[in-house]
Formats: sequence, C-alpha cells, structure tokens
Amino acid sequence: MEKISVIAFNNRTYHLTEDVIMHLYPWLNNYLLIHKVKERAGIFFIADDNLARLIEEFTCSLRALLKSGYTEPILDELQKYPTRFEKILFDDHVYRVNYRMSSYGHSVYFIHCILNDLIISAYNNSTVRLY
Repeated sequence: MEKISVIAFNNRTYHLTEDVIMHLYPWLNNYLLIHKVKERAGIFFIADDNLARLIEEFTCSLRALLKSGYTEPILDELQKYPTRFEKILFDDHVYRVNYRMSSYGHSVYFIHCILNDLIISAYNNSTVRLY
C-alpha cells in the first residue's frame, strides 16, 4: 500500500504533510488491513458503516501523539505570541498547541481538524475518500 497523502470529504480536502503522514501511516494501514477496505483506482472509499472505526483510529492516534510529546506552554510565551497557539478540547482536557512554529503542534492541530470533520461526516452519513 502506498502512503495515503489526501483525505477528502464532501466539502473539504486535506493534503497531509510529511510529519502527519509519518504519524498516521501505521494507524491508517492497520485500519485498512483489519477492516479489509478495498482500493479502487488508487482510492479507498470509507462508507458510513466503517467511519466509526476510522474515527476510533484517529482518536487513538491523536491520544498517542499528545501523550508522547505534549508539554504545557510557558505563560510568557502564551502572552507574547498568542496567535501562534490554538486551543484544542480533547478527552475533556484543553490543550494549547503551537501550530505555527512547531511541527509537533501543527501535526496535533491538523489531526484534530481531520478528526472533527470525520465526526461530522459520520453524522451526515457521508463517504470519506483516502488516496
């Protein structure tokens, strides 16, 4: 299987950065193998019946990423550069990630955005495309 570099929804497309691809690859590969998702013309179509399982994989991925490297930013840094940080509510905890200057923060923020769109797609019974 080639590396998945694009996740497409009905109204939005995410082009994954190399850092995000490196983190998500084992999770997506595991999901595709376990659930025997078939590839058609280089595209994996995830229908609403498998979307809940994909959301679980992204949730576990984000949880592992936050557990492995999240540190609370210093108050001086938050006050001096407030626009560099984004608040993320995940697992009943507010994380402040530097999504502009840190590749780690960018990956966390990016995966969180994809996870939110996956949840919306599941609610709307939409199909998600991975390619």
